[in-house]
Amino acid sequence: MKKFTLLEDILVGYNFYPRHTSAYLVEQPTTAPTKPETEPDTKPETEPDDDPDPFHPPQPIVEPKPKAIKVFKEAYEDEVNPNTANFWKDIRKKEHKHIFSKHPILALHGDDLSKQGYEHHKDIEFDSGKMMHLMMQIQKIEGPHKEELEELAKKIIVEIYGIPKEMLQADLTRNTDIQGEQGDDSSEPDPDEQIPAELLKE
Repeated sequence: MKKFTLLEDILVGYNFYPRHTSAYLVEQPTTAPTKPETEPDTKPETEPDDDPDPFHPPQPIVEPKPKAIKVFKEAYEDEVNPNTANFWKDIRKKEHKHIFSKHPILALHGDDLSKQGYEHHKDIEFDSGKMMHLMMQIQKIEGPHKEELEELAKKIIVEIYGIPKEMLQADLTRNTDIQGEQGDDSSEPDPDEQIPAELLKE
């Protein structure tokens, strides 16, 4: 008869393990099974396409240009003095006592002429700003060529008016220099052109 240990006798006595099975005698592994290696999540790098699409070539990234600040608004009603706008708008009403209300042209077309005048002066302001910017660029570029420009001015006067070159004196000046400082355009009078003191006394 097989002898059981005390723990085995207790388990068999409480019917945990039947006598005709040897499941309770099976030795359990002492080491845990090795886990399978996990593959990395990173995807393999793809090689660049040697033959790009000819119909959709890659475009360079262009940053948006800064928006320019408008000096005037586009709407006539937003910029013009309300008294002026309402005057021409209501010029034909009966309660209007102004003398222009009976004028054959101003009473009919005064409102349109006022709007056209506003647009005209607005365009002048824009053109003046552009011209000032261009003049600054011209002065910066042509500043080192002062002598050449003065000779060119003499040549043009000689060809157009036939004045001898010896009688011409060209002096290229400007009111404002490149740095924006006020220039000195004052020139001393020519001694030959000064009035004699005897004539001044008379």
